[in-house]
Amino acid sequence: CDSFIVIPLENSMRFIDDFKKLSNYFLFQDKHLEILSMFYSLLIRIKLQQTSLHNPLYPIISYLEDNISNPEINNEFLANKLAVSEVYLRKLFSIHFSTTPKQYILKLRIQKAQFLLAEGMLTITEISEKCGFLNPYHFCKTFKEKTGFTPSEYAKNNRVYKI
Repeated sequence: CDSFIVIPLENSMRFIDDFKKLSNYFLFQDKHLEILSMFYSLLIRIKLQQTSLHNPLYPIISYLEDNISNPEINNEFLANKLAVSEVYLRKLFSIHFSTTPKQYILKLRIQKAQFLLAEGMLTITEISEKCGFLNPYHFCKTFKEKTGFTPSEYAKNNRVYKI
């Protein structure tokens, strides 16, 4: 390849950190699915930033990425933050993401939990708190429903660093 594409990004350090994590997967693991998942997540975030001028939900998405550990985030909270009604908020999410705000938030929480479980540095209780779940039991039940694995099983099978 003899050309480059320059994509201006806000908060580029976050993308650089994610790229470093992706590089670690290549260096220390043979986890092809996790590599693809992280890569596609990066692409989606880049796309979101590039379309932020056309996406009225961009402020909410940006807020969610930085504050997903807040268990009080709900439709009412997000609608107030965006200064729209809850009905309109749900309509915007349906148009732009083909899902509800609640399901979008849950997806972000599960993705963060998967990353933290793969790192293996925190307990299940700590991870449930960092991902905005009110208690570890609810976290474990929801995680199993969404991934098919308990958090412990997922952590065991997806460690980034095995010693």
